[in-house]
Amino acid sequence: MRNRPGFFAYQLQKALKGAGTDEDELNRVIISRCEVDMIQIKDEYENIMKHSLEDHVQSDTSEYYGKILLELIKDPSQRTIQKAKNKKKQENIDLSDDEQPKIYREDNIQQGTMIAAKNFDANRDADALRKAMKGVGTKEQTLIDILGNRNTFQRLEIKTAFKNKLNRDLVSDLKSETSGDFSNLLERLMLDQVELDCFELKQAVKGVGTNEEALIEILASRSNERIQLINETYAKMYSKPLEKDVKSDTSGNFCRLLASLLQGNRPETIEVDVNQARKDAQSLIDAGSDKFGSDKSKFNALFCNRSDLELKVIFKQYTELTGKPIEEIVKKETSGDLQKGILAVIRCIQNRPNFFAEQLNKAMKGFGTKESTLTRIIITRSEIDLVQIKKAYKNLFKQELERDVSSDTSGNYKKLLLEILKDPSERK
Repeated sequence: MRNRPGFFAYQLQKALKGAGTDEDELNRVIISRCEVDMIQIKDEYENIMKHSLEDHVQSDTSEYYGKILLELIKDPSQRTIQKAKNKKKQENIDLSDDEQPKIYREDNIQQGTMIAAKNFDANRDADALRKAMKGVGTKEQTLIDILGNRNTFQRLEIKTAFKNKLNRDLVSDLKSETSGDFSNLLERLMLDQVELDCFELKQAVKGVGTNEEALIEILASRSNERIQLINETYAKMYSKPLEKDVKSDTSGNFCRLLASLLQGNRPETIEVDVNQARKDAQSLIDAGSDKFGSDKSKFNALFCNRSDLELKVIFKQYTELTGKPIEEIVKKETSGDLQKGILAVIRCIQNRPNFFAEQLNKAMKGFGTKESTLTRIIITRSEIDLVQIKKAYKNLFKQELERDVSSDTSGNYKKLLLEILKDPSERK
């Protein structure tokens, strides 16, 4: 999750909505984000709900409990105690400007293309969607115009309004009135972000064969907190632990790599001890192949106990010490799914937008298009960093992502993808 405010605003809204308040969820989000991005979460909440988070917390919680929560979400400008200064920076990191640690901070320099629509009215949108699907023929352009221009929270509000006002299930109606890739895309748009990850992971391990790329792509690019939510939600949706499904569909060292990713407990620090990073790089060199990817692998040990930024610096130190990129040893010492998995993890760590741009290009390259990959990446990154992915795509392939999508897809599926890819500045 690389642009979290909207996601956490939605989690808070769910916790405060309806009869009874989910105090556990309220506590978890507010405590975990109060020193991270609560200001941005509050802005997003007010933009979506047209009320401040403070107002809803005050009206939905008891007196003393509410006072504590309000104190936690209070703006810095309202505080009388000076915030503790943390001047510990990455002063000794010898990285070029475009490699600065900030690009690996989950809340920095990230922008999705799908933003909250202005003057949003869930009931009005529900009526328009029903009208578009009622009677003979479906006005697909109406579906595209509405669902391609509402963020996740707004789409879920429309789904609720559709049920409450019209006593109909929006997803069922969409599936019965559309078909093919267009229908699949619409179905995924009606899931929340965590449910969508769970849905895609289930598709990856479902039936004959395993979609290893989808497993790695999702698990290697999500934060610890997102991984924990995925594990919890997957078990609720499918009455089976995700780890059990993954282990039954994969084996060997690749399975161990996925199991490491599924733990969701890797460090997420933004501070790096370069001397330690150099020692870690040397330990990789000394270990050689060391059953690369196995339980006793030095790579696995470092991967499980170092943050993305620390690993990035370790990889840089490795190159400086050996004159070779870390990918070279991976390609030399591994093969098959394990090799693809480790290389994907490395690419995710080094430059996430580039990684997703490469995945999109691969999905459209050569004969045939992998629509499932296009759909998965474009939707899951649409409110996170799709703006940066589009820029990375153009830099890497000297072509606009929209142009390649347009030439490799067709019909209403193409129209909806292009609507999702539209820059925020182009939206009404």
